Amino acid sequence: MDHLPTPKNAVSNERTIVPYVCLKGYDGGSFLTYPIREGVTHALPSDGNVPGGSPYRQHERVYPTPKQEQEDFLQIWLFFGLIHEILGDRYRPEDLISTIETDDGRNPTVSTLGLVEALDKWISDIHAGFVNPRHTYEHIAECLRLAFATIHGAGPDFDPRIKFSLASLGELFTLATNEAYNVTTNKCPSAFGRLIDLEYAYWKAPMLSTGWCPSQLRVNVENHWYLQTMHFLTFLGQPASDGFHRRCSNDRCLAYQNDLATYQTKHLTGCKCEYISIDTKRLTEILESGSLPLLRIQESHTLNELSIELVPSQSTTRYIALSHVWADGLGNPYENALPRCQLGFLHQTINKYYAKLYPQAVEEILLWCDTLCCPVEPGEAKNIALAQMKKTYLEATRVLVLDASLRMYDFNSMEADEACIRILNSGWTRRLWTLQEGALPAKSFRLSFLFKDEAININYLVHKMYQILGSSVGRKGLASNIITQILKFARIPNEVDGNRWDLGAVETGLQHRSVSVPSDEPLLIAHLLDLDVAYVLNGPCPLANCANFGCDHSRTHRMWFLMPTAFRGIPKNVLLRVGPRLSEPGFRWAPSTLLYNGPRNHALYPRTITRNEDTPTTGGPMFGTQAVMFSTLLHLFAVLVSNLLNPLARSFYCIRGRLETFCWIPAISRTLKRTNLVTENASWGVPTNRGLLVRFTGYSFSMAHCPPGIPPNDWNTIEQGSVYSRGVDGTWYHITRSLPAEHDPFLSTKSLNAIIQEESNLWITHVESAFNKPQLVAEAKNEQQVTHGLLVQLLSDEEDIKYVQTKLHVRIGVERKTTRNLLEAAYQSARQVSRNSSAKGLGAKSDGEQNQVNDVNWPQHSLILEGLKQEIQRVAVLNASQDVTAAAEVYLPNGMMLFQALIGMMVVGGYGCLGPRTADEQQWCFD
Repeated sequence: MDHLPTPKNAVSNERTIVPYVCLKGYDGGSFLTYPIREGVTHALPSDGNVPGGSPYRQHERVYPTPKQEQEDFLQIWLFFGLIHEILGDRYRPEDLISTIETDDGRNPTVSTLGLVEALDKWISDIHAGFVNPRHTYEHIAECLRLAFATIHGAGPDFDPRIKFSLASLGELFTLATNEAYNVTTNKCPSAFGRLIDLEYAYWKAPMLSTGWCPSQLRVNVENHWYLQTMHFLTFLGQPASDGFHRRCSNDRCLAYQNDLATYQTKHLTGCKCEYISIDTKRLTEILESGSLPLLRIQESHTLNELSIELVPSQSTTRYIALSHVWADGLGNPYENALPRCQLGFLHQTINKYYAKLYPQAVEEILLWCDTLCCPVEPGEAKNIALAQMKKTYLEATRVLVLDASLRMYDFNSMEADEACIRILNSGWTRRLWTLQEGALPAKSFRLSFLFKDEAININYLVHKMYQILGSSVGRKGLASNIITQILKFARIPNEVDGNRWDLGAVETGLQHRSVSVPSDEPLLIAHLLDLDVAYVLNGPCPLANCANFGCDHSRTHRMWFLMPTAFRGIPKNVLLRVGPRLSEPGFRWAPSTLLYNGPRNHALYPRTITRNEDTPTTGGPMFGTQAVMFSTLLHLFAVLVSNLLNPLARSFYCIRGRLETFCWIPAISRTLKRTNLVTENASWGVPTNRGLLVRFTGYSFSMAHCPPGIPPNDWNTIEQGSVYSRGVDGTWYHITRSLPAEHDPFLSTKSLNAIIQEESNLWITHVESAFNKPQLVAEAKNEQQVTHGLLVQLLSDEEDIKYVQTKLHVRIGVERKTTRNLLEAAYQSARQVSRNSSAKGLGAKSDGEQNQVNDVNWPQHSLILEGLKQEIQRVAVLNASQDVTAAAEVYLPNGMMLFQALIGMMVVGGYGCLGPRTADEQQWCFD
């Protein structure tokens, strides 16, 4: 596709070849009525306002069109017809067809050469008021929604190249239309990239062949939804050597993980010089004084004469902090030392960089590098250095990123979007600590990236990307994706959050990152959320069977204890997050890591609150903000003690930890009244010694009982993974396991079926606002309303608090109106059958009918029991109204067979029952 952008340093000049398969030309008529003219009426929208609202997809599932016929129809209509509808005579049909030479001769292909230029002119004309009267924004948006819905319905054997061309064209017109009409409310479908299969098979072969990591490929598919960006990435080869990502999987990149037991510091190419070590005693003294240890690299004529000196920071000290990937070889886990050649390189690099920034400066520039400035040996000095990490990058004059993959390219040999893409896909963006090291200086544009020829500031890159965003529609999607991804780690200042991080922002920034030392993760999170890092490092272990202080294994537990003091606290949808959890009682609700890269995870976004709204606190002694203030005072006093009475500093930290235990544990473990613990309409949770206290909505859940006169059902009546359930108001829900066990084994590997069969006192819980408004847009458009929830077991009900054990992540959906009507008709029919039947009517199953209905994989088809067969058939015919039959035939051509199967399911109690909805203010304690 000629209109799609490619990098200047592309690994290949080959373009995506899309075959021309049309058997005739477009007829020149209206785009929206073309299916009528061709007799393909099932492609007409049932609701033109909903992407995917066309019945085309459902129709094609049941009555698939032959491959060649479908490709011909869709290419004529959605390629040539869409271009004609929007551009008219600005683009001739013959301009869209070209030929290529192959072994089979000359073959026709479609071409989009010159399409971007034509659209840029079209946009200019609309801005100037020269526009076709029928070219309203609403009309074009309706055409694009219909195109999206129809492409979505293309068969599984549809040529992926043609599908890609249709989707990328729709995306281009969406971008152009929104810009041309300066819309504030987008009515065009913006996710054409999702039409190219989510399993990324389309991208996998070309990207893996050019050195991409499988997990990075998945990251890009999940984050860069514009097809412009994905096409750009396929032409962007990775500079890593062959086999660099050989151990990586779809879920995790292991190429940058460091085994500290075998780690080797690298020399510059061809060098075997000696190491230079720093004075560790002096390093400890500087840290205990409250200053930052900085490096002065002494000038020298030869490498052997080069030396370094430790200098304590002052309020006016200028220094450059390095941010680097240890896998590149600039780390050292054994001692605070680096080879002379590396120090010489750093000295030359920072001096050149500083001289360009401040050509008139006369004062020297100092250096901070974690390898030399953070003690290697565990102890108080190292803890102080870790606690000062945020201060280090906040106070740095500049932060310079060193990444080996970036230093292989001259910045001046590429365009800004290529440079940004290389940064966003570098090893530097995949590591834990670099989130903070990049985010903090980026706020004031003090972050730069070192390429082969020069260092480039993030401010320049962002400015260039905004220029590209507004210059040409052909790169608008690419620029938009890049800006979004940069802001994920850069967190450029804005008015919404007052430059403060909340847990949702941290979780977003941590996506697809990794760390070699797992206990570093809670430290990084504590830094970004302004928690008491010293408490996370040295506080008492909150686990009942451990009385130690500063246990590495309980850093995460201490972090979650402090979380209510963070900006916006703990979003209660943390309970919905899929991933590994802590295993200790009282903490089993808490993620053990936010680095888990599972598919379709639940984002930790709390509700929007005003800037002046305070973080929730609880009653009890020194909880929340008071505890943090107290802890901070203790920390400051500890620094004073360490300055004046250094030998007593270690003892004081122990005293401090025991004081904090006195302040925190009673407050957290105490059971308090509702009004003190969870304020009305709060979207956060409060940790207690029995779990996380939140406000959720819940429904008691149980399987239906067999009607009187029919013995209990001895057969498995629940589909493995889903169950229809009826609420007390007659509303029908569909409950399924959120993810299969291979993607979510953390709560349970059992099926929904097994848990329901084995456990009692079950409830379905979810965020209380999910189904507050039954007459939503989805209701009017006959769509399913779905929310994420939890299947829990009620352990006790004390003082209006329900204490529960989480069993499974589930999706609970209010069924579509047509499906609800079908299920309710089957339910009422089943009651009628039960009244007319007796126990002796239950006999052997009808194997013949069982085989017929199992072919369509509907839940309860095999349960139409022979003894009730005639009665079910009679009642089904009696109650099968036109609406019921039509609803059943959406899923199965023989709708009557499906209706009978559903009645059989209801007769034997093969459905769930949901009790009354709890009040919005209901408190739950999840463990």
